[in-house]
Order: sequence, then structure tokens, then C-alpha cells
Amino acid sequence: NPCSLEISWLRFKKQGLRGCYIAFKLIMASVLLSDQGSSTTAVPTASGWLALLQEPDNTLQAHALNELLKCVDTQWPEVAEALPQMEELAEAGNNVAAAVASRGFFHLR
Repeated sequence: NPCSLEISWLRFKKQGLRGCYIAFKLIMASVLLSDQGSSTTAVPTASGWLALLQEPDNTLQAHALNELLKCVDTQWPEVAEALPQMEELAEAGNNVAAAVASRGFFHLR
């Protein structure tokens, strides 16, 4: 959604260069992982969101976890490969990571 991307950009722009970097990463992930009505069929994948979990920034990780929570029921084979990382984040107190891990384990059984 272009409006939400613009709002995100303005919010992060106030944080200076670091905010611009975070906004850029979020926008690129959103653009790459969404079907913008193009004539080609996008292949659904969770790999972009899983890659964002490797970022040291908690904002990027939180965004990735929220997106993974939305797609774990259809992309569970990919998410299952990251279950150890989800468990680590859940043990650190991240409830969204715990929910993603729980759904991933549900589909594995």
C-alpha cells in the first residue's frame, strides 16, 4: 500500500540516517514480497522475512515476525527451517516469535 509506505517513510525519516536505512529495508521487503498487480504471478515465499530476522535491528525483526505470523500457515515449510531461531526469540520474551513457532510446530505434526 503506497500510503502506508509513505507514512512509514516519514516516521523513520525523523530518526535520521538510521531511520532512513530501516525504512528502506522495510519498503524493499514489502515491495519484493508483495504482488503489486503485475502480469506475472508472484511465487509466495517467506525467505525475505526470514532474512530480515538476521538483521541486528529490533524494528526490522519485529516487522518480519509480524509478517511471518501472517504467512506461516501457508509458508510453514520455509518457516520450519527457522524454528530454532524463533524459539530463541520466544525465550527472550518475544510473544510474536512464540506464536510463529507454535504455528510452525503445529504444521510439522
